[in-house]
Amino acid sequence: MNMNMKRILLVLLLISCTGLLFATGVAAKVEDLVYINDNPPFEQQNIEMGEWIKERIGVGFVPESYPDLTTYQTTLRQSLLSSNTAPDFFKWWSNYRLRPLYEADLLEDVSDIWEEMFSSGVWPRSAAAEVTFDGKQYAFPYHFSHWGIIYNKHVYEELGLSVPTTWEEFMNNLEAVKQSGRRGFLLH
Repeated sequence: MNMNMKRILLVLLLISCTGLLFATGVAAKVEDLVYINDNPPFEQQNIEMGEWIKERIGVGFVPESYPDLTTYQTTLRQSLLSSNTAPDFFKWWSNYRLRPLYEADLLEDVSDIWEEMFSSGVWPRSAAAEVTFDGKQYAFPYHFSHWGIIYNKHVYEELGLSVPTTWEEFMNNLEAVKQSGRRGFLLH
């Protein structure tokens, strides 16, 4: 994902957080939000992103990065239970790791923002699957990763296969590769 898309996603997340602050009357007191995360290598990038957003909407964020994963997870879980120490927003994992936070009622329904992104074509509906519980979305993607699949041209030629253009063709090719006694995938 390019830097502009990352900026858009973070701005959307920040706008939703800011909206909650204005609705509760807290915004008048807030200069910068706190973004806790487990990505010290991205500290400078996050600082710059917070400044970039502040220039555009008046409220930015400052990152608070934890270098140790266990400390980060423990600190976040404990801070979410307290309205005094809960972060303004944070980075977390999706699906089964997000579910306990949802089940403990520690997350805000952000389905309305997802719907705007679906309607405008910014995000595909499939992107919401990992953060959807009981039909509602409770998180935003930090980034989207696109993974390429590399195939062995010589094996395809030997087996008379064409480069697939659909999932069904891909699965059929995979089966043909397996039937020839080779492994279908190699993860590296």
